[in-house]
Amino acid sequence: MAHDHSAHANAAPRRIWGTVLSACGILLLACVLSIGIAKFSTYAAVVTIAVGVGALVLWNPFIGLLVVVASLPFETVGMLGDPEATGAISVTKLGGLATFAAIIVNILLQRGRLDFSRLFNRISLLLLAFGCTLIVATALHPSEESVKESIRFITIIMFYFATLHLVDSRERLRRVVVTWVVVGFAVSIYSLAQHQFGGTVSSIDWAPTAATVVDVGESEVGTMVRAAGSFTHPIWLALYLSLTFPLTLFLIWSTRAALGRTLWCLAAFAQAIAIMATYARMGYMAMAMGVLLFLIRRRGGPAVVLWALLLAVSTSPFWPTTFKSRVGSILDYTKSSSSVTRIGQQLVALWMFRDHMISGVGPGNFEENVRDYVDRVPDKWRIEVIGAHNMYAEVLAEMGLQGLILALVIIFIAWRAAERARKSARDPTYALMYEAMAISVIVFAFCAFLIHAQYQKEWWLLLALISAAHWQTKITRQALPARPRRLA
Repeated sequence: MAHDHSAHANAAPRRIWGTVLSACGILLLACVLSIGIAKFSTYAAVVTIAVGVGALVLWNPFIGLLVVVASLPFETVGMLGDPEATGAISVTKLGGLATFAAIIVNILLQRGRLDFSRLFNRISLLLLAFGCTLIVATALHPSEESVKESIRFITIIMFYFATLHLVDSRERLRRVVVTWVVVGFAVSIYSLAQHQFGGTVSSIDWAPTAATVVDVGESEVGTMVRAAGSFTHPIWLALYLSLTFPLTLFLIWSTRAALGRTLWCLAAFAQAIAIMATYARMGYMAMAMGVLLFLIRRRGGPAVVLWALLLAVSTSPFWPTTFKSRVGSILDYTKSSSSVTRIGQQLVALWMFRDHMISGVGPGNFEENVRDYVDRVPDKWRIEVIGAHNMYAEVLAEMGLQGLILALVIIFIAWRAAERARKSARDPTYALMYEAMAISVIVFAFCAFLIHAQYQKEWWLLLALISAAHWQTKITRQALPARPRRLA
């Protein structure tokens, strides 16, 4: 027995490093494919890459899912066509379509089967209800943008169900999480190198290309060189890493090997510095929230909050001036012109809802209708032809009251499903992973007050993983023998 226990203890680190090396290989493949599309910007090259990806994914569709997960931050790095156009081709779309096709082929060849009880849970049904609401709103208010939003959401539905179908075990769930964190680590390193040595673009046009951004829009804060990494805007990098950070903390706490824990600590450190380099106040607050919630749940209690505040106050004299000004603008919104603009945009959203309570103005039509409401907002709030920078306000304006209710219910049900999975898990490692997912849901719910992130694929990846986790713990409970009743 002692020999078996020793063999199991030695096998665990090997499995962990095997998963990490697999994640690195998947990341390398995603990067090569992205660079290939960017380097050979012809449809012939894309077809060649697609055939290669399709053959690999057909052999093992789960590899296709991992490639899609790894390529999410690099979607705009390698893209054929206008990034703003619906028909633009990227490695994420190629991998997603190949994976979805491989799933269908495997089912037709009877190498796989559909488990409808797993696919159609509460989150799935709410997702479909939200999609139907979006399509109805598009039909009532048709426009080029609303059609784009509908097509985008259909691809999200395909991505969600493909993920839920393929993540059919706890081991696969953990592999996806490890891949996500490894990719977050790589994106952080890339964004920091970009911030230090890369080229820059002006923030005036906010061109949809991945680059460091020189933001001159905040006169009180000063010029900021903001890292965007492989994303089109620093705020998207901050959101991606904010959702990744609780999962990184899970790996730190659950890894026993010193070398593995060191690796995850380095990943967390790189992610934290990368978030700071975005100069996104949402990222600062979201990261702090994720860390505090995780540490409090680790039985740290209120003492953790006090120590964190003490550390922040004691180190504040050493903060860079621009960083201090950016943090200070969180407390005094009048120092930030962008904050003043966002308040004005959200007031516009409320006026839109007042005029279109049921159907909204149509998905993606917020910016088109902004000018019609300029006169209704007080002059002290700046109004621009941009989004509301608030998911709840923008969904309310574009899809009406039922759209907002569905969005809120999806968030709540996802959090509750993750918490139920945590409480039902017999293995403390997986219970901790489900807890980290629940914290990521809370982080997203907060970020949604500051950005319209309804269509970000990492959010729907998180929802699919939570759905898979909830189903797996449910099956595990049903497989356990019933506890004997006590006789009165």
